[in-house]
Parts: sequence; structure tokens; C-alpha cells
Amino acid sequence: MISEQPNIIEYKDYRSFFSDFISYKKSSNPFWSYGVWAKDLGLTGASTLSMIMSGKRNPSTKLCQNFSNYFDFNDEQTDYFVNLVKIQKLTKNNPELTAMLLQQNKKKIPAKKGKPLFFDWRAFVIRELTKLEDFQEDINWVRERLNNRISNEEIKEVIDKLIIHGALKRSPKGLLQASSQTILPGDSISREDARIFHNEISELSRKSFDIDISQRALNSSTLSVKEENLSHAKKLIRDFQIEFSKILEEDNGDEIFQLNIQFFPLTEKKSYDL
Repeated sequence: MISEQPNIIEYKDYRSFFSDFISYKKSSNPFWSYGVWAKDLGLTGASTLSMIMSGKRNPSTKLCQNFSNYFDFNDEQTDYFVNLVKIQKLTKNNPELTAMLLQQNKKKIPAKKGKPLFFDWRAFVIRELTKLEDFQEDINWVRERLNNRISNEEIKEVIDKLIIHGALKRSPKGLLQASSQTILPGDSISREDARIFHNEISELSRKSFDIDISQRALNSSTLSVKEENLSHAKKLIRDFQIEFSKILEEDNGDEIFQLNIQFFPLTEKKSYDL
């Protein structure tokens, strides 16, 4: 009997992971079934799961996304799971070939964490781009609209991640669009990831000085403030940011704009020995 939910990183066969997960669910709920699982995954029936478990098919990209959301995988687990499915498709589920490819990629797969979406400005702007009235699902179009700030490879990688994590989806007609799910932080927040994100955003702000003044607003204020009012100042900033977005954000906009707000001390109290 499996007493806790298995971790995908510990498996070299995603079906073994599924099998142990099924045992884990049934041990805690005897009435749990493929039908319940299929419904939670957004499937119309349990036949797809039965075919996957019997080895007759592998999960599609969309279903990999659903599995990742269902299991609440973090970035590392998601990348590992998606790569594991790809390898098993490539090897036609041959366990020896799968083990060999996993061995060759053992450094690559688990370590392929990359930037967390929550701290990747590219993820936010690409998601917002899908809301533009003239959006085209074309890598070159996206790159040109972003003024060649990121490469085609980066664009494809970020779009794939956004789809897997549910922040982008396909419409009934197959069109790429933003979903109702926003980009959220993971279970743990890295100070270094946050530092890199704000450095990159600050660099974008610095370069925006060369944009026509009619298209930008760069303002600053230097204030004398009492420390007892800092929490109120932060609340005012949060409230302004929310209200600003409510008033100006449009689903069918013309361009994507960035709003940055920084508030920090320029002085530091020091003690002096007299």
C-alpha cells in the first residue's frame, strides 16, 4: 500500500508513476475510479486513460498540460514529466531504450528548471500579446512585435511552458489564447529569481527612454517619509496598481505596455560614537 503521493522525479516510466498514483488514491478512497480521474482531467470518458495505461497510446501535449495541472507539478517536475513522455513515445515504450535515453539525459532533464514563469517577463508579455486585436500565432510576428528583444527559440519555449502550465489554451477553433488562469508563483520563491526579474525589468525601463515621449511616461519623486507610514504607502501603491489595471486593461488592445513601480529608501540610519 502506498501511503503518500508518488513523486514523478523518482520514476523512469510515467505509467509506473500513474500506477502507483492509482494505488495511492484507491488506498485512501475505495470509490475512486478512472471515471473520476477522467472527469478531473477534463476528459469525456475513461477510455483515454485506459489506453494510456495499457500502452496503446501516450498523452498528447494538451493532456500532458492537464496532468501537470492536476498533479500540481512544479517547473522541474513538469519538465521531467513532459520529457519522459517524449522519450517513451520515441522509444515506443521500450523500457531498455527508455532507460538508456534517460541515462544520457540524466543531467539535462531534472536540471531543466529554467526561469520560473512568475519571474519571467517574457511569459507575461507573450500571454498579453494573445489578447491583442491583431494577434497572429506566428513566431516571427511575435518576435517583431517585441522589437526583436527575444529570439524565436525563446518565444517557442515560453509558449510551450505557458500552455503546459495552463496560462495559455486553445479555443474550440484551435486558436491560441490566454486562459482565465493567471501566472502564479510556485510553492517556493527564490530571492535570486526575483532579483534577476527586477533587474531585467529595470533594464527594459532604462531602454524605454529612447521610445517616443508620446508613448511613455517616466516619472519619479523623492520624498521625506516617516517609517510608521511605510505599510500605508505600500497599500496605496497596490491599490493604485489594481485600479490602474481595471480602468486601462483591454482584451483587444493595440499594444502591450509595462507599468513599473519602485519605492525604496535612499538613506540609511547610522549610529555614531561621539
